[in-house]
Amino acid sequence: MDGVAYRKHFQTEPGKWMKLFSPFHLFEASYRGRILKNHPKLNSNLITQLGLMISDGQSGYFRIEIGRIALYIKDSET
Repeated sequence: MDGVAYRKHFQTEPGKWMKLFSPFHLFEASYRGRILKNHPKLNSNLITQLGLMISDGQSGYFRIEIGRIALYIKDSET
């Protein structure tokens, strides 16, 4: 897969379980690490893959534990 991807950065805290919510409208289109400002917004109906990447230039050992990944729909009344 060498095409446009949509990304959303998040920070972790060592030794702490966290809940992260990433609404689709906050994802940015990118290609090889460069933001594509004039690219269409993410269409959630076309999602076929999900990936995680360490991309802050950090080298060496790291560990991430994931308890659950889920998609959700925000109720328009809340």
